[in-house]
Amino acid sequence: DFTKDDIFDDEEENPWIIEKNIFPNNSWHNPEVIQLPDGRFRMYFHIGVEMKSAISNDGQTFTVEPGTRLAGSMPAIVEIESGRWRMYFQSIDSGRGVFKSAVSVDGFTWQEETGIRLSAGDQWDKDNIVHPSVIKLPGNQWKMYYDGEIRKDANNFTWRILSASSNDGLNWTKDAGVRINVFEEPLDADLVWSSSA
Repeated sequence: DFTKDDIFDDEEENPWIIEKNIFPNNSWHNPEVIQLPDGRFRMYFHIGVEMKSAISNDGQTFTVEPGTRLAGSMPAIVEIESGRWRMYFQSIDSGRGVFKSAVSVDGFTWQEETGIRLSAGDQWDKDNIVHPSVIKLPGNQWKMYYDGEIRKDANNFTWRILSASSNDGLNWTKDAGVRINVFEEPLDADLVWSSSA
């Protein structure tokens, strides 16, 4: 079990060192970075519901690329085969979040795939789903981790880290139970959210 006491409380205990500030302002959200076949790095992020990208030679200094990659937010990107990528992202359907997907052969131009990958509405995510993170497992299996939202009122809600499984990356089944739970409500913002696999 993960508890609040497991969080690093001071710099002496924290093994991570901040190198530099990459984001120019706080309107960029939920970054996801991939390394391209030519060695460069491409970062995806969203401003509102516009998915943007930025390119870098060293993974530290990024230049925003023109245009919008697609309409959506909260990108999660996996290489599904050599030189071909799939982006999972959040879209809004009937007032609640759903996860959709798009594919690309160059990481710049994306083609949205038909259908919805995952929807809110069950016991632990009845009001919303956010922050997908996807990994490929042995045997061509896929695992998605995401945050399920239960809203208490207009300003208070709880996120729990949940998971789903897939044989093909397109058709997903929610796993039973909760992967990481919260121990206080409303959510303490530094406790459990934004899983990244």
